[in-house]
Amino acid sequence: MSTMNVLMDVQTLTALPRESVLPIDCRFTLSEPDQGERGFLQAHIPGAAYANLDRDLSDLSKQGLSRHPLPDAPAFARTLSSWGWHPGLRVVAYDAAGGAMAAVRLWWMLASVGITSNVLDGGWQAWQTAGLPVESGVATMRAPTSVTSHFDSSRVVDYVFAFIYNSAGIPLAAGLLYLFFGLLLSPVVAAAAMSLSPLNVVSNALRLRGALLAG
Repeated sequence: MSTMNVLMDVQTLTALPRESVLPIDCRFTLSEPDQGERGFLQAHIPGAAYANLDRDLSDLSKQGLSRHPLPDAPAFARTLSSWGWHPGLRVVAYDAAGGAMAAVRLWWMLASVGITSNVLDGGWQAWQTAGLPVESGVATMRAPTSVTSHFDSSRVVDYVFAFIYNSAGIPLAAGLLYLFFGLLLSPVVAAAAMSLSPLNVVSNALRLRGALLAG
């Protein structure tokens, strides 16, 4: 899937009928988990629901798998139901990292259950820069719907493969950089940073999958 098929700019989003779009605010800060939701309550795209990385896009009860293990498919289906999602309703995810944090995780999770969605190009900052209207307070929720979902096992395998790649491949690369070029980058630091980053796990999964499909 090309980047052009994933990203949606603010002009395209605002041109769509409001009833056909479900914006999902995915703002989240790893060091301060409540900050994203506080930001949502202060201001968000009209009609948006909020997705909490810890609560809605992960299952933290799963110990020893990763920092943010995937929720089971039924739990994710309940989240979609609570947002009022139904077939034909276009999800557009955004965050405060240009779409590169939890928004891309939500996009990938939706793709893994067969739901087409988009990531807002430029994220929350792009919406603000454009001077577009915002809402504040709790989300105006749509009526709950009935949703069932099943994760595509091939995409989940890609996710696990990417986690292994981050945990082992990055420290190895750091060691080679030092050996051949004298660039000192601690393999331990690199391993910790990459293996704990959901963004890099998802990004590498997408790159690896694209390379496999292209080959």
